[in-house]
Amino acid sequence: MIASGNDKLRQKVLQDSNYLQNSRNAGGGAVGCIAGGITLLVFAVLVGGLFALIGIMGGALIFGGLFGIPGLLLFLIGKRGKKRKAAEYLAYYQKETGYGEEELHQIEKELKEEDTIVVGFKPAGGSYAFPIVECILTRNYFVKPLMLGGCYVRRYEDMIAAAYSERIPGVGGYRSGLVFGSRQDDDLYSDDRMSKKDFAEFIGLIAERCPQLIMHEMFLLDGKKYDLLKDWKEIARQVRG
Repeated sequence: MIASGNDKLRQKVLQDSNYLQNSRNAGGGAVGCIAGGITLLVFAVLVGGLFALIGIMGGALIFGGLFGIPGLLLFLIGKRGKKRKAAEYLAYYQKETGYGEEELHQIEKELKEEDTIVVGFKPAGGSYAFPIVECILTRNYFVKPLMLGGCYVRRYEDMIAAAYSERIPGVGGYRSGLVFGSRQDDDLYSDDRMSKKDFAEFIGLIAERCPQLIMHEMFLLDGKKYDLLKDWKEIARQVRG
């Protein structure tokens, strides 16, 4: 689905005061540590409480400590990691994009503008109050949240390709979905979360903003046939000049 104007999905996403920073904190090892720590702390309370109820205080202390101490340590490590990532998010995006701090702040401003478009989807069989955000298109930038935290952020002029493929390498065979890349990328990125029809609409939206975009996995360039998946490094090298 496409969300713009006063759509609830768009309002929910863009009311975020600092989308790039919060997306950076949305995944990764720090979040895993916090979740694991909370799980162990819950076990400590449940198991320790059970022993306490039946009057075996020694068991309550042993199992409470067995789960509680590592749980607390994991939780604290995760919280510290999230705090560090939040403080260093600009340095992360500068390294990933090659853009300066001033430009990154400009991206944050554009994310809140009225003409920003949010593309989202609901996975088949899932129950979600709001669709998952696939990407955000501002006046000048392509912003795509990544599953492990952070965002893929590129100027439209830096984008090279966005195409649908049924030959994306995956565990146990091939996947179908989107492959995309820019001048900064040594390797192609991929996404298999939406349907072919949705990806076609998605690619069309990007192409409206990127006249130079390669939209097919097989294409001719200067009379030579190229395959995005096999020849990406050469394609990117030629575009960079």
